[in-house]
Amino acid sequence: LVNPSYYPGDLVTVLGTLTGEDCNPVSDEYVGIEIDDPVQTTIFVDQPLTNQDGEFTSEFSLPLDALLGTYTIYAGYDGIVESTTFDVEEEPECTDDIDCDDSNECTVDACVDDICDYTDEPDGTVCGDGLGTCQAGECVIEQECTDDIDCDDGNECTVDSCVDEMCDYTDE
Repeated sequence: LVNPSYYPGDLVTVLGTLTGEDCNPVSDEYVGIEIDDPVQTTIFVDQPLTNQDGEFTSEFSLPLDALLGTYTIYAGYDGIVESTTFDVEEEPECTDDIDCDDSNECTVDACVDDICDYTDEPDGTVCGDGLGTCQAGECVIEQECTDDIDCDDGNECTVDSCVDEMCDYTDE
């Protein structure tokens, strides 16, 4: 999922990576995608094909009359289903850029034709008091460490290590 929240009419992009039990990417397989609205009505179904790196992408546009609330995305393969959510919110009205402040330092907030418009800062823009960089509109803070144990990300498919007092995560 590219953003945690959207407005009616927005393009929703679902991104993912399919890995096997051995943590290696699974290529040339179809992943089932289903998106349910806040009243659990299925509004979108897709079956994107994974590429050689196990990555898949699916996109759809929310209708202009989309229900406001929390939507659920289900992604399934071989009997395993993962889910995440995103919110659809009423688009705020504005008269000036300051009216659109979303408190996210990784977006450029602008008032365009009385509607707030949020554009991601370029990836790599420094954020988080200099401790992180913007990645896809979110501030990713590099984790400081003194030992490998400080870097456990809970992902069994990565090797977690402390390099030059910063955590490094390498795919197995």
